[in-house]
Amino acid sequence: MNWVDYLIIFIIIINIIRSTKIGLVRSIFSILRLLVSIYVAKLYYPALSGYIIKTPFLHKGFEKFFGGIINILFYGKIKEGEGPLYNIASQGLTKIGINIISILIIYLLVRWLLGYLERFISFLFKAPILKQLNRFGGFLFGLIRGVLILYLIFAIITPIQSIYPQGAIPKAVENSMLSGYFKNHNIIIDFFDIDKSSVFHKII
Repeated sequence: MNWVDYLIIFIIIINIIRSTKIGLVRSIFSILRLLVSIYVAKLYYPALSGYIIKTPFLHKGFEKFFGGIINILFYGKIKEGEGPLYNIASQGLTKIGINIISILIIYLLVRWLLGYLERFISFLFKAPILKQLNRFGGFLFGLIRGVLILYLIFAIITPIQSIYPQGAIPKAVENSMLSGYFKNHNIIIDFFDIDKSSVFHKII
């Protein structure tokens, strides 16, 4: 066994310990909160951004704030409210800033709401039988997540190994006892139908 094998074991064990400790419900919600929050923010930020832009006192407030940032960044070069350059920079930065703030507001709001749902479901799973199921489910979830992380790592390493087989990492992977399980039958590479043997030839 070499350092690659120890790293594989460490990744699996750390994921199992963490997920068993917090349980299946919180393990699932840790991913669900992130994905749902990002998706909802992407879907609805234009509506919030549009509302801010169409509401005069809100838009003016943002315009003043980002105009102040421009004055700080370009102190002495652009005079406030003067010239087309100031107007273009101010309008552009204000629009970008409103979009970013809209995304953050929706993202944080959805995460906060899902946090309440997570705590409610976690409370239900504190009953004796459900608590054991929650912990066992967390163990399985951690194992699966650890394995998937390793598949992803080896999906990235495989092309590097084809391009530069004499490197320190490719050699360590080749001499590893456990790497074959994640390299030779990699579900991520198989899913995307990547021909491992031809990666190097396609590049050169």
